[in-house]
This record gives sequence, structure tokens and C-alpha cells, in this order.
Amino acid sequence: MDANPYNPLKPVIDPTMFYGREDALRFLMLHLSGRRTRRALVVLGTRGIGKSSLLGRVPLVVDERYPSVKVDAAAIELDNIIAFVATIVDQTRAMMTAIEASTYRLPPFPDVSDPNTDLLAWLADDYLSVVFSAIRRTRHLILMVDNLHLVFDAIDAGHFPTGFMGYWQHLLERYEQLDLLFSLDMSYEERALQTPPMDDPNLYYRLSHLKPEEALQLITEPVKTLYGFEPQALEQIQSWAGGHPYHLQAIGRLLYRRWEEDRAHVNLITSHDLQAIYPAVLEMAKDTISPIWEILRPNERLVLTAFLDMRAPLTLDDLRNWLESAGYPLEKVQIAAALRGLEYMNVIQVDQDGRFDFCAQIEADWLYQQNLGELSPPLRTFSQRWRNAFLGIALVIVIVVGGTIVFLGERENNNSIENVATTTLEPQNPTATVRPMFEFGG
Repeated sequence: MDANPYNPLKPVIDPTMFYGREDALRFLMLHLSGRRTRRALVVLGTRGIGKSSLLGRVPLVVDERYPSVKVDAAAIELDNIIAFVATIVDQTRAMMTAIEASTYRLPPFPDVSDPNTDLLAWLADDYLSVVFSAIRRTRHLILMVDNLHLVFDAIDAGHFPTGFMGYWQHLLERYEQLDLLFSLDMSYEERALQTPPMDDPNLYYRLSHLKPEEALQLITEPVKTLYGFEPQALEQIQSWAGGHPYHLQAIGRLLYRRWEEDRAHVNLITSHDLQAIYPAVLEMAKDTISPIWEILRPNERLVLTAFLDMRAPLTLDDLRNWLESAGYPLEKVQIAAALRGLEYMNVIQVDQDGRFDFCAQIEADWLYQQNLGELSPPLRTFSQRWRNAFLGIALVIVIVVGGTIVFLGERENNNSIENVATTTLEPQNPTATVRPMFEFGG
């Protein structure tokens, strides 16, 4: 068993490792209050922001009237509908056993080799009808589907029926005891809002970074009996991660490993320890910022490039001036729209003085290390323009310097003919000075 309490690649299961998200939980509990709804609740966010961990927390905070079933689309082979339905069936049976509801009337799984088998109809008509009868009318079943955007991908690939998302709407309309809770990658938001039962924006909750005090808890509480942190080190971690759960988990995991390798000497984490793990932290940042970069609009990429070039907080006017000097002038309204998009994806934040900057220094450093000219045509053009300019300047310098060398060489040759070196040898004088045989300038 891994004793390391941090793992950025897995959702938080241990409730003692879950920090913050009170607002998100209040939002979910408000809508899971016994009122019938024909729309799904949606938790929205970028990769690594904590969507799966939040869904895992729901069963621990809702009351006993809300038993839940969680299906993670990322853990299922989505080549066809069979494994997906089978997972719902298995998890539902496990839930019924946990709440001591009778399972003896549950129908067996159909023969999928029979071409006449309609799994979705069987689930809706035969299986779930028994489930809701067994859990009693006073209970509501929360069916949670994590990483639902992968189901969109399965539909696009032809593995799931084209109208599969409408199936959820059918279930909500048929069973008043059913509540749906989905988690979704932010890049699928626009598509989801056009797809019932996810078409109500009032039922969306967008996850953002942890608050500073919550981030501090996450990085210190799990290891407080093992080692401590210098104040400067904690400030550095806050600056690096910006409250992003994935980055905090990555930093925590690497620091724990460092302590584990040298327990006798590492009992207080310092800035030196942070610098030692930073290359590995930076490499792991790719998992969160690279997918965001890929979906950015051209203007958002241009604005982000200004931050990478200036490496400082910028105002709207600063950005406009930089873009104009770079040969990509944008109107203020265009820059403001790009900034709103970057803020919405938790890449950029604004301070009380109206200056914008990266939320997480780690993400800025990772992007800075990449050859952005290879990722974006506008940036590639910009880089090439400057590259050509520098080549032109270098060529001029070579010509000038080369000409100067030739000129001086000819002059030196002339001087060597006109000025014959003198040698003074005075053997009778013991203090005679020996000069070079040839000496320019007499």
C-alpha cells in the first residue's frame, strides 16, 4: 500500500484528505432536496481541478434518503454500450446491498449475444423499475456519471447510439425518484448546454482553484506529524500552484518522497527542497495546461503569449501595446473577451489593481519552456518574423566586421613594410634590453 497521502492522478477517496469545496457542496445539496427535477446537475471544470473528488464526496454529505451510484466513464471500455450498462447494474446492486434493500427481484443481465436484446430498454423498463420499488418511495437515487464528456466521444465514434444523451432525459421523465449528477470537462460545456437534460445553465457548477487557506491545509495537514514547512516555502508553493488541486497534489507527493528518502535530515521543507523537485513538478504540469492550450482561441493564445513574453502582471493597456508592437493589434473589446475566456478556464486572474497574471506560476513556466511557435500559426509567424530580423542584423554585422578586418589587415601589411623593427644589442652593457625582432610603430 502506498503510504504517500498525495496522488495527483487519482481522485481523493479518504475524506480526511478532502479540503474546501463548501460552496460546491452547498450548491449540490440545495438541488438534492427532494424536489423533482427533469434536468441533470452538472459539475464543470478543467482537468485535475477536482471534479471526480467532489462527486466522491457527495454520498458523505447528503442524507440517507439519497443513496448514490457512481459510474466513472474513464474507467470503462466505451467501445460499446454493454460495459457501460453493466457497470450501472453492478454499482446499483452494490448500493442496494449497502442500504439493505432487497435485491432478490432484480432481473438477470440479458443475453447480449441475442440480436434482439435492447439493453437500454431493459435497463429502463425492467431493471430500474425493480430498483425504485425496492428502495422505497421516500428515497431518491442519485446516479452520478463521472467524465461524461468521454460518452460524447463514444457517441461521435459510433460506439454509442446517436440519441444516447436523450436516454437520460427519458429516465428523468419516467422516474421521479431519480436525480442525475454529471461531471464534464469544460471544453464540452457549449455542446452539453444544447443537449437535454444538461440544457439548464442554472444547474451547472464550475469548479475553480482552492482558496489560499484550503490550499495551505491540503499541503500541510496530511504530513503535519512528519515534517513542517518554512513560511517562505509555503509562500512559494502558493505561488507555484495558485490553489490548483492537481499541482498541490503533485508538489505534496514529490516532497513526501524527498522526506521518505532522507527522514533523518528532512524534517523542515525549505526553498532548497522545492527547487530540487521543481523540474519534476514542471513536467507533471503538462497534464493540466497542455489540454487547455490546445482548445484556446487564436486571440486567447495571443494574449497568453504576451504574458509569457513580459513575465509580469499586465493591464489591458499593457496587453494592447504589446500586441500592437508584435504586429497583431487587437481592439480592447477583443482583448477583454480573450481575458474573460482565460479567467473562465482558471488560467488568468485579476488582482485588486486591475492587473492580470497567471493563476499558477507552474503553468506559466511550462508554457514558457515550450516552443509555442510550433503550437500556434500566429505565434510561429511572429517568431519567424523576429528570427528573420535577427538574421538580417547578424548579416550586416558580419559584412561590416569582415570589411573592417580586411581594411586593418591591409593597413598592417603596409605598416610592416614602412616601419622596420629595431634591435638594440649592447653586449658591453650587462643591462642591455632585448626587444622583439619586429615591432610595429618603431
